[in-house]
Amino acid sequence: FFQEADRDKSGFLSWEEFSQHMEDPKVRAYFQALDLDVSQAHSLFDLLDQDDSNQVSMEEFVQGCIRLKGHARSIDLNMLILMCDKVFSKLNDVLFALS
Repeated sequence: FFQEADRDKSGFLSWEEFSQHMEDPKVRAYFQALDLDVSQAHSLFDLLDQDDSNQVSMEEFVQGCIRLKGHARSIDLNMLILMCDKVFSKLNDVLFALS
């Protein structure tokens, strides 16, 4: 999956590369076979992009797929964790600025 989606051979997947590859019915079937919900591709990409670089490395991709394997509820829970991490980070920035 990763090597086929990485069209520019940079070793990273951009959102454009990822979303284009997710349109392929074979790719969608692959993710469904892994019990990964692909109905929200952008959320899935955000969850895989652990360092917020707007790119997904092969390591992030593999670790993310393993972490997200399971029912659709798993992706929802992981999305909540990601959102909480971002809110926590912003709150820390505000608290730091106030001190």
